[in-house]
Amino acid sequence: AVSVSSIGSSGLRELLGERPESFPPLPLLSAPRGDPPSFFVLTREAHAVAACEGEGEPRRRVEAWELHSLRRTTPEALFKRKVDLGEYGDALTWARAYGFCADGVRQAQWRESEVSRVAISDYLSKVASLRWVLAEAASRIPSEPDALAALLDHGVERCDAALCAAAAEDATTAQVGAGSKGGGVDLSGRDIAAWRRRLLRYRKRLRVWRAIAVAEAEASGGGGGDARLDTAAHSTFRDAHLTAAAASLAQSGRYAALAVLLRAHAAPAAPRRDCGWVLDAVAEVAEVADPADYAPLVTCALEQVLRTGDGGDEAGAETEGLRGLAMSPAVERALSRGGEAAAAAEEEAEAEEVAAERARTGGGGSGRIAYAGRVGACAWLCARVRQIEARSGLLDHAITLAEIGSESVAVFDGSGDGEGGGDLSRLLGRLRQLEPLVYELGAATSLQEFEGMSAADRLQLLLDLGEQQAADAERSSADAVDAYAEVLRARIWPSLARETQPAALLRDSAVAACA
Repeated sequence: AVSVSSIGSSGLRELLGERPESFPPLPLLSAPRGDPPSFFVLTREAHAVAACEGEGEPRRRVEAWELHSLRRTTPEALFKRKVDLGEYGDALTWARAYGFCADGVRQAQWRESEVSRVAISDYLSKVASLRWVLAEAASRIPSEPDALAALLDHGVERCDAALCAAAAEDATTAQVGAGSKGGGVDLSGRDIAAWRRRLLRYRKRLRVWRAIAVAEAEASGGGGGDARLDTAAHSTFRDAHLTAAAASLAQSGRYAALAVLLRAHAAPAAPRRDCGWVLDAVAEVAEVADPADYAPLVTCALEQVLRTGDGGDEAGAETEGLRGLAMSPAVERALSRGGEAAAAAEEEAEAEEVAAERARTGGGGSGRIAYAGRVGACAWLCARVRQIEARSGLLDHAITLAEIGSESVAVFDGSGDGEGGGDLSRLLGRLRQLEPLVYELGAATSLQEFEGMSAADRLQLLLDLGEQQAADAERSSADAVDAYAEVLRARIWPSLARETQPAALLRDSAVAACA
C-alpha cells in the first residue's frame, strides 16, 4: 500500500483518506526524477482463467502489468484535474472532503449543457459566484426564446435575492470574496443594480423581438408562432440603443416591427425621455417610401409629441399616442409575457436608464431639437416634408406626409377642418400650388425654388407654363383662344387662387405687361 501523509504539529494526517492506494505484490519503483520529483511504479497482477476449448482443459495463468507515474501534487491540483477530465462526481467528492468551492464543477457542467430550465436548475443555480452567474445570464443567447427567457429570469432573481440580502445586512458596498460561504455575493450593491437593469432591458427586448416575429408573420400571411433566435442578430438588437434599433427598422422598411417597438415603449418612462426620438425614428424611413404606407406610425408619433405640451418633454406628458398603435391579440400577448409585475420592473429599470443617460448628457439628450408639443410637431413635419421633396423629388410623397400631419394636428387642436399649424398650413398650401405645375404643366421647379420666388415670379411661371401648354393644345384645336382659356381655367387659376390676393396680383401683372 502507498500512503501519502502530511507532517504537522498534530501528527501524521493521511491525505488519501481512509483507503490509501494499494498496489499488487512485487511493485518495482524507479529512482525519483525531475523537479518536482516523480517516479514510476511497475506492477504485476496474475489471473487464472479457464480455457475456452472445454471444461476438461486446465486453467491458464494470465499476468497483467501496469506502469503508474507518481508525482508530488496537492488536493487542489487533483480537484482541478478531475474537473478538466470531466470526472465531475469524483471532483465533487474531493470538494466535499476538503471543503473546496464546487463552482468549478458546476461551471464546467453548465458550459457543456444546452441552456434549458433543467440545466439552470441543476448547474447554474448551484454556482455561488454571483458575478459569474450574471455574466453568463447576460452573454449566452440560446436559439430557443423560452430558454433565453428562463436564463434572464434566473439572472434577475439572483440580483433581487442579493439586493435583498445586502439591504438586510446594510452592506450594499461591502464585498464578499468569490466562492466564500457568504452567499457568493462578489459584487457591490451598485454593480448588482446595474446588472439587474441590463438583464431587465434584455428581457424586455426579448419580448419585443417575439412580438415583432408574430407581427411580421401575420403581415406576410404566415403563422404567428415563436421563431428560433438568430443569436447574432438578436445580440445586436438587444444591445442597440432604443433610437438606433428604431432607426434600423425604419431604414429597412419594417413598419410592422417599428410599430411594435414604439408600442412597447409607450410606458410611464416615456415622459422622462425626449419624445422626439419617436419622430427621429420615423424620419429614418426612406424618402422614396409612400407615407401612406406608414401613416399610422406618423399619426401616433405626432400624437405622442403633441401630448407632451409646448412646455417641454417633462410637462406632464401622456403616452396614449403610441398606445394607439393597433396590435393584433397575438402581438399583444407576446408583448405582455411575464405579467404585470415583470413589466413594471422593466419599466422602472428603463426609467432609471433614461435618468442616467440624461445625467450623463447634462439633461439635454442628443443635443438636437427636442420636439415637444404643437410647435415641435409642426416644426418636425415642415422639416421632414421639405427633406422628402429635396432628396427624392417626389412632390406627391411630400404632400401626403404634410396632409397626414396636418390632419393629426387639426384633430389634436379640435378644429376638425383637416388643417393644423400656421407654418404647416402655409407649407401645405405651397405644395398644393406647386403640384399642378409639376405634374400637369411639366415644371422642373423644386419646392425650395418655388418658396423662394416672389408672388409676381410665381404668377409669371404660371403664365409661361400655361402659354406653353396652350400652344401644345392649339395644334389639336382650331381655336387658340379657347385652348388658352381652358388652360387658364383648369390649370392656372386654381394655383393662382392659393395666393393671398390673386385678383390684385393678376391685375398688376396685366398692367405691367401693357406698360
